[in-house]
Amino acid sequence: MYRIARFIYMLVAVVFLVGFAAGSLWGFGARSIPLSGEELLERAITITALPLLAGLVFCCIKLKSCRLSIVVTLTALWLGIYTWLYWFSFSAPAQMTELHSLDANEIRAETLRHFAFVAVMYLIVVAAFSILPVLKFLEARRGRSYGRVS
Repeated sequence: MYRIARFIYMLVAVVFLVGFAAGSLWGFGARSIPLSGEELLERAITITALPLLAGLVFCCIKLKSCRLSIVVTLTALWLGIYTWLYWFSFSAPAQMTELHSLDANEIRAETLRHFAFVAVMYLIVVAAFSILPVLKFLEARRGRSYGRVS
């Protein structure tokens, strides 16, 4: 179970790392230099996310040599950046961009369905990235029970 959880975490982290790297390399070349403040902030946050994700992948690979405080700090910083990009950024995927009806009741129902879906997806990703600190805590606890110091 422990190895399966690490594998799932590694898979999720690598997918996000590749996605952010691809977005940083190809997505930023599409616009010319005059950028708004929101776009500059979003680029800076996206570029900051790359080393955090790389650090989380490294901590997952070398779980025994990483300290719990480092794992928790990297995870908290990454989840903060992910939260900003998911809910509040210039091109946030959680923002509703189109409606498919003019009826007020259907608009309300469609908006509710949309936000319920994006909230569930957000919670799934947060739960997936919260696995590593739990694994590190359990690994450190298991090491102490055998008399080892990790």
